[in-house]
Amino acid sequence: MKICNLVAAGICTLHLASPVFAQSPDLSGPVGSVRFVSGPTGGTYFPLGEGIARALNQHTNGARSTSTPTGGSTENVRLISFGEADFGWAAADVVYFALMGEREFSEPIENIEAITAGHSSAGHLVVRADSGIENVSELRGKRIAVGAAGSSNAQAALEWLKAYEIAEEDVTLQYISTSATVDALRDNTIDAGFQLSGIPSANWQSLANDLPIRFLGIDDEQMAELNHRLPFYQPEIIAAGTYAGQDEDITTIGVKVLLVTREDVPTIQAHEIARVLFEHNDVLVQSHPMGVMWDGRNVKDAGFMSFHAGAELYYNNAGIEYK
Repeated sequence: MKICNLVAAGICTLHLASPVFAQSPDLSGPVGSVRFVSGPTGGTYFPLGEGIARALNQHTNGARSTSTPTGGSTENVRLISFGEADFGWAAADVVYFALMGEREFSEPIENIEAITAGHSSAGHLVVRADSGIENVSELRGKRIAVGAAGSSNAQAALEWLKAYEIAEEDVTLQYISTSATVDALRDNTIDAGFQLSGIPSANWQSLANDLPIRFLGIDDEQMAELNHRLPFYQPEIIAAGTYAGQDEDITTIGVKVLLVTREDVPTIQAHEIARVLFEHNDVLVQSHPMGVMWDGRNVKDAGFMSFHAGAELYYNNAGIEYK
């Protein structure tokens, strides 16, 4: 389902018609320097960033691409908008609020455009198996690590808690990185940790192999409430056996991930990135299993915003439906 069918109708007016070129742009290259921003090491954005940079270097004329780890979606949108990076991953909720100038954005960011959409980031809400905590409702009064303050990760955690009528003042929040969260759970200095990540997450694989942990799910009633209030949050399944000791499917929250850029990025760069994602997807799959979700099957999920002219050019020439 297209995100614009779920969110406020006004956002869809940002989708522009396909550009008409008086003369076809030169796509012979070289592609030149391309700056990707990814996410925290140990998450999904980071290896996918490494993979797409490698794919672009291998399968284009003259690309010199690099990928830099960051704090994630919110930082990526700002870096790209300010011209300090060219392409990066961002969760759909962050992009939506950036375009609207709401939540963590004091004013609309109007120069961000889409390349495509891919995997969903799944909410991993983790406690120690020996904690006795088996439901989110039992987190009231507990110490919870939620990632960087103001991040998409932290916002998702707070909204999940809110669905259970747990306010910020009802818990002790720790705004620390996922790697620090893993260490804190291992040391038993927090009660729960939260991460939005592709499946599987290397952080939780590592911890689950060392320590019995439990993944908390979201109940149907709370998922329905959250989806009604913020419809870019969708149910996601962490399949049984994904992590050591996880014997049952876990229903959690999910947020679609987009690859975004800036409107003044050269047409050839956006075109070639779209082409490489579709035609050389195997390089991304080698970097992370979630890479397969970037093979074009989810491109329409970015349709609530404008696509970059270079990406549109590739889709139109390749006969790929993206609206």
